[in-house]
Amino acid sequence: MRLRLDPLTAGGKVIMLLRSGTMTTCARRESTTVNKAHLVARLASRLQLPRAQASEAVETMFESVAAGIAEDGKVVIANFGSFRITVRKARTGTSPSTGEPISIPECITVTFRPAPKLRNKLNPKVVSRKAATKRPPASSSRKRAPKSEDAVLKGA
Repeated sequence: MRLRLDPLTAGGKVIMLLRSGTMTTCARRESTTVNKAHLVARLASRLQLPRAQASEAVETMFESVAAGIAEDGKVVIANFGSFRITVRKARTGTSPSTGEPISIPECITVTFRPAPKLRNKLNPKVVSRKAATKRPPASSSRKRAPKSEDAVLKGA
């Protein structure tokens, strides 16, 4: 089956014309990337702030995270995740244009690790590592072995 290159959209669905001449629909996935302007617009509407004030708040947040990473090497935002500095070792790569091996020098970069709460929002059926390794609470229906007479006499 070959699909037409220019799918038509109608009501959030993609309508594709198949080679046989029949039409089919499939769900369309929105691929809008959230950028700084989107964050400013969301903050302004949610807190009912002027856009200039919301923009200043978002900019201050980004500056604070960048300053924290530069000073301490790590920034942790509860229930969201942590940003930290990591060093990428020097390595040998391949030039995409010539195919020749090239030397890639060591560099410092920032990595992000999502918090378990954020991970669970993205993957609701996945159980976190802590929850998987936790032992269930002892049930009260479990009977203990009776103390021996010696243990009772000794006060144990």
